[in-house]
Amino acid sequence: MDEQKNQYRKALPVQPVERFTPTQIKSIDEASTKLLAETGISCAGAKAAVVYHSAGCRVSEMEDGKQKMWKIHFPEKLLKKALGSVPARVVLGARDPRNTLLLQADVPAVYFGTGSEANIYLRSRIEKFVSAGAGRNTLHYPVCEEEPGSMAALADAACLIDHLEHADFFIRNVNIQDPEINQANKDVNVFFTSLCNTAKHVQGGLTELEALPAVISLAKIIAGEQPHLPLSFIVCPIRSPLFMVSDSSEKVIAIAREQIPMVISSSPQGGVTAPIQEEGIVIQINAEILAG
Repeated sequence: MDEQKNQYRKALPVQPVERFTPTQIKSIDEASTKLLAETGISCAGAKAAVVYHSAGCRVSEMEDGKQKMWKIHFPEKLLKKALGSVPARVVLGARDPRNTLLLQADVPAVYFGTGSEANIYLRSRIEKFVSAGAGRNTLHYPVCEEEPGSMAALADAACLIDHLEHADFFIRNVNIQDPEINQANKDVNVFFTSLCNTAKHVQGGLTELEALPAVISLAKIIAGEQPHLPLSFIVCPIRSPLFMVSDSSEKVIAIAREQIPMVISSSPQGGVTAPIQEEGIVIQINAEILAG
């Protein structure tokens, strides 16, 4: 497809808020690089260890008494080479091509979407309340009832985002718990329900690695002749501090091999699984995301 003819959903241009000076940013980058080179990460994934070794990392086997693990050290030259190969632009497709998102590293801009995931869905209705006196005073007020997350609730949420003018993409925000949903069919139903109820880009996590082929097949059917799939993934392969989880690392490898856009998440807590100082937290987050 001719790139000149592509239509992208308009992003909101912003003026970046620079909380750190260029000198501080350089120091953080150098500290993250040193952390990965000298301290490294612990890795419980055999496949990830093989990938790291083949890429040029220093990999050594270690025992913790419970499971087989590997210590991974990242040479500075390897990190710079990897960063140099990162694309400066990423395209996220959508069921409606007009909702396709263009992310550009050199253009400060923002797209807005949903986030988080709720186990409980609040369904509201308007009820009429009458005063206890003569009954002359009435009030119409919304009343909410709790219900477990379901495909119907997820569909409602996706449909709402589809109709909100300033919402640009949808991150599945309801944990579906219908009786017929199990670990094997959950991922397909999450993405199918979301994609059927919004024509905007859909992003979500992957519960089971085995579901990836079916989810990709579903996305290709919906995309038709469009060059970009209408979905992307979120994966958190690192458990802070600096520990790569086996199953999540395998998801990262599988999704990367399919060349599907993916968000690498990291969520250390200052004073618990990360240094309490802000600079230390940023250094660790940067290192964990680079490792992912």
